[in-house]
Amino acid sequence: MPTTAKAFNLASYYPQLFSEAMISRYRSDCKPGFERIEAHYAQIREGRDLVIEDVMTLFDDDLPFCDAWTKPEATDLTGRIEKGKVAALLKGLSRTFAP
Repeated sequence: MPTTAKAFNLASYYPQLFSEAMISRYRSDCKPGFERIEAHYAQIREGRDLVIEDVMTLFDDDLPFCDAWTKPEATDLTGRIEKGKVAALLKGLSRTFAP
């Protein structure tokens, strides 16, 4: 493996490139929406179970996902979250990959 690959820090490029990509695609960087989501999902990172409203909030008007993804039906998504034990899986990830 080349040693230069170890020195490349993709995260240092991320904020600028992500903002540019968002503006190019959606004509907005959607920063207020992403800040809202960051604050909202902090509760989940702290251990609160994921609920249907957490997923549905991704489709609020201040984020571009409603333009790029099909908004799920809340009742169908509730069943999938419960059946897949998604809340428990996410709790395991937060313990494993917490920054």
